Amino acid sequence: MAHVAPSDIDPSAPIGMDEETFSLLALRDLQGNEAENKIVLNIKEQSRFFSDGKGSLSSEAEAYAQQIPSEILASLLTDVNSSVMNSEAGCLDLSLAIGVREDSDTEDESEEQNHVGSRLSLLDAQNQVLEAIKTRRQETDGSGAQTSSLGLSQQILDRLILTHATTIEFVHHFWALFLSGDSERAGELAKLVETLEKAVDRIDAVANDAEQERHEIIAKQKHHIKEVYKASGRKIQWSATSVLGGSSVVKAVVEPTIKAIQKAVREYKKALETEMTEALSIPS
Repeated sequence: MAHVAPSDIDPSAPIGMDEETFSLLALRDLQGNEAENKIVLNIKEQSRFFSDGKGSLSSEAEAYAQQIPSEILASLLTDVNSSVMNSEAGCLDLSLAIGVREDSDTEDESEEQNHVGSRLSLLDAQNQVLEAIKTRRQETDGSGAQTSSLGLSQQILDRLILTHATTIEFVHHFWALFLSGDSERAGELAKLVETLEKAVDRIDAVANDAEQERHEIIAKQKHHIKEVYKASGRKIQWSATSVLGGSSVVKAVVEPTIKAIQKAVREYKKALETEMTEALSIPS
């Protein structure tokens, strides 16, 4: 019996399948195939279905599709007809060739799409050219990327933001503790004042790094100007004052914070001197 595998089957039960299970299986075999519960997709234009919504024309393409080729060709031939564009002197009038209207006024531009030679179109073209020149000049001078961050690099700017945020938290904590008048926390208040004084040192460190970074940019630009002058003999007009950043920018940004620190330290020292004077005036 030790070698016989254990079994949970009742030994007194009949061997094989019982009648209820046999009847259930027999009835299931007699059933027909069930109807499949699914949705049938009938796709007529598979190329349009798999184009990810690109089958429809854009508004610009629809506008071109509605145009009549013969009319467009006739208009083009009229525009390039040299006999029409001749001036009174018998020469080619460039104003007529490019469609410039000298008598046009900006107030008279009521069309949704401006004429190619109208005054408003010429002003738009002029503004685009001037903007491109300005952008190119900023890229050449190296001053375009400095405007948004006041001339500070992203690393210096992140350090300045972090130092400013932590210093403001220390100032808030100082005033909350100073105005509470809790004499038992005098030691903690003294440590806060020491922390505020160190915060000024951290701001000065950021300002010194910003000034060093500005000097490096100026030195790099001067070296570039010398190289250009040696190579082409062309002298680039440039001034070091155009380079932003430096310690002056850092000090200007955190000037209110520094004044708040000085105010807190001054009030603490004033209260400490008053307390020491009162303590010495008390007879022993």
